[in-house]
Order: sequence, then structure tokens, then C-alpha cells
Amino acid sequence: MTTDNQPTRPRVTRRRFVAVSLSGAGTLALSACSGGGSTRSSSAPTVAPTVATVASAPPSTASPKPTVASTPKAANAASAPATELKWINPSGDPTDIKIIQDFFKRFQQLNPSITVQYENVPKDFDTKLQTEIAGGVPPDVTYVQILTFPGYAARNIFSPLDPFISRDKFDLEQIFPNLVHAFTHKGSIFALPKDNGSSVLAYNKDLFKKYGVAEPTEDWTWDDFLKTAATLTSGSGPNRQFGFQLNIDISHWSPWVFQNRGQVFNENATECLLGQPAAQEALQFLADTAVKYHYSPTPNESKDEGYMPLFFNGKVAMQQVWPGQFPAISTSVKFAWDVAMLPTGKQKGNFVNGAGNALLKTTKFPEQCWTLIKFFESKEGQDFFLQAHKGVPSLKEVGKEYVQLPPPPAHRQVLIDDLSFGTGMIGPSAYQQIGDIFTKELDDLWNGKADAKAVTAKIMSEVTPLMGQKAQ
Repeated sequence: MTTDNQPTRPRVTRRRFVAVSLSGAGTLALSACSGGGSTRSSSAPTVAPTVATVASAPPSTASPKPTVASTPKAANAASAPATELKWINPSGDPTDIKIIQDFFKRFQQLNPSITVQYENVPKDFDTKLQTEIAGGVPPDVTYVQILTFPGYAARNIFSPLDPFISRDKFDLEQIFPNLVHAFTHKGSIFALPKDNGSSVLAYNKDLFKKYGVAEPTEDWTWDDFLKTAATLTSGSGPNRQFGFQLNIDISHWSPWVFQNRGQVFNENATECLLGQPAAQEALQFLADTAVKYHYSPTPNESKDEGYMPLFFNGKVAMQQVWPGQFPAISTSVKFAWDVAMLPTGKQKGNFVNGAGNALLKTTKFPEQCWTLIKFFESKEGQDFFLQAHKGVPSLKEVGKEYVQLPPPPAHRQVLIDDLSFGTGMIGPSAYQQIGDIFTKELDDLWNGKADAKAVTAKIMSEVTPLMGQKAQ
């Protein structure tokens, strides 16, 4: 998922692996692995299960009721023979890796008969996961993003969790409901969410103060946003101070479409809706911040410096970010900063984004996998990841703790508030191919080479034939 202009999510590219050893000296080069679900050598790194984030379909007031298949009989994990699971996850952050090590160490203490081989794939995660599945060496449990989840679900790769949820009376009400909905496919739940990473607006408080501009409020509008960006823009050439910088990742441009009462896909992800006027207007509004008003640099103008550095260096006053970038901002800037909700168009709107953990159908150890997934979804498990100060945990209880973390930013609450109106976006089965088309064609819009109507017409001509296809 990501270029310098698209820092928010991992994209499909080739990745290196890292194996984590609880007993060794930390991070080791991953040796050749045997197939998912096999009994592996005791010399392999030991680790435990983990949770993932979720984006969601339109929020529902209640958690979806699981469609219960045959109910599995509970197994006593402590008395079962020693089992090794393989879990695959994308992360290149040393802090994250240390937290995962600690998480698995605790899981091992609670479940001594289960060990986890942790495979870290910091780049091209989906490519690696699909390669392992095709090669007959899949993981037992995997991280999965909301946008790519439908493609896996359509190929019947994951096992439904409903029988376990029903048998153990697992309380879905403790999780933010639209996050659960995001991993529901044809009435069944196939993953449990780890966190939410919606788009928010990071802003330089010192620049707002310098120019005498009021800080954003929860009810500010698109017009307010444009006026603020105009006031915060000054200078020319290499010395230009920009009021805003647009982010060309779908998780950041799609909220503007939702705010204009548009959609990217229909509810069942069988049709792309970017060709409709509401979507075209929103995309043009966002592009105009760069190509018409020049309150934002175009992607081509900022490609040498990248996305985040312009904000870090004080050359951009406002920038869309996701909570996983908060720690990097805190350690990179010398000015006061905070976050705000995105401005409101015709309605409030955001993309409820995140990831979850799914159980692969090929595993020989579904009971142990469920034990791992449940620990990811427990308060004790989520408290480990709370230390990273990144996405909003999926458990409501831990979400309250996230809001109370020390600033900056002071207004983390906006990420909880977004969950009350955020729009989940279920991608089609062939989303990876479609997402590449979005990125390629929208580049002309962001850089002023074509308008939104022309670009979305081209997108529709390329995407429509793919909407009914299964992922490749």
C-alpha cells in the first residue's frame, strides 16, 4: 500500500521477514518455514497470537448476529499436546516488534502448550500472504485489512468465527460495532478487529497562533477549512508556506466523498460509484486545494520531500494523518500540535479503517487459533498495543484508556467520535487490482492534468469489468 504520498497503509510489494524469538536475542532472520498448521521444530521462535484493526461497513446500532455453523467442542489448551502456530503481520517499526514480543511472551505464560512463529512482513504484505497460500504454506492466523478482506473471504480462505463466538458466549457488545461489521461476510464473522485508524487532521498550533487563526472545531465546515487554508498559505517558490497538504491514499480521500453524500462502492461492493456527481464534486474539491488555489502542494511538487516531512519541517500547517503516525509526529516536530475532526461537508463522514485477525481454513489447529485471537481481543492483550499510542483499540473499555493517554495530541477523542458516524467501506473481491487503478488514474487529478469528471470516467471504464471478478 504506500508511497511517500501515501503513508497510511502497506501496499503490495516484496517483503523481508523477521522471526521473533522470545528466548533469543530478539529479532532474527526468518529461516525456511514449514506449512501452516504443521507441527514445527521447537527451535523455531516462540510467540503468541495477536489482534488486528478493522474498517467497517455502514455502522449498525447493534453487533451483527453470527450465523452459527456446527459448534466446536471446547478443548483444554493447557492439556493438549504442544502446538506451534504461524502468525503473519506487517510491521517494520522496532517499537511494534518489541510490543509484539512482550505480547507473545505473556500469551505463552497463559498458554504454555501453544507457541507462535511470528512472521513479520514490513512490505508487500498481501503479496507475501497470497504467495504463501498459493504455495501451500499458509499461516494459521493472519492480519487482514478491511479493504482486502472481501477478496480473501470470497475465495473461501478464512473460517467463520461464529461457532466459537456462540459456544464461548463471546461478548461482541464490548467491541465498537461497526468494526465487527467490517469483517462480516454473507452473515458470518471471519475476523475480529484490532483497532481503528480513521483519518484526522493534524495541525501546527504555533502557525495557527502566528496567523491569528482559530483552531478547528468539531462543527467547522468545508468553507471554514478553505478560508483557514488560505490564511495559512503564504510566500512562493521554495519558501512557500502551505496551509494544507492533500493525502492521496484512499483512506484519506474517501472521507471527503462520504461527506458529500457520495460513496466509493455500493453497499454490496458490486458497483463502483465514483462516476456519480457527489463523488466527482468531492474529489474535485480536494484536488482544487492544490491545483486551483495552491493551498497544498501537488504530489509531484512534494515528491522529493515526501508527505510527512513537509509537516515535520513546518512548511505545511494542516495534514491528514492516521493515528499510527502520532508517535512519529511527536518525535519529529519542535512545535505544538494537535488533531481535529475533518471538516463537515453536506454531512459528517469518515472512513472507519483498520485491520483484524482471521483464522485460515487450512489450519490443523482451529481451537488454538481461536485462543490466540481471543487474547488479541482481551483487555490484557489490547493493553500491550495501547503502549504504542497508535490506533484506537477495538474494545470500548480500552478505547477510553486510549483517549486518556498523555498529549500530544490532546484531542484523541475525535477518533472515538468518528466511530459514531464513520462509513465503513467494504471493498470488492478484486480490490487490489481496483485500488491500483484508483491510484494510477487519480494521479492526473491530483496533479492538475485532468478534472474529476474525466478521471472518474476513465476509472469507471477500467473498474466496472472487474467488479464481479474474484481476486487474483
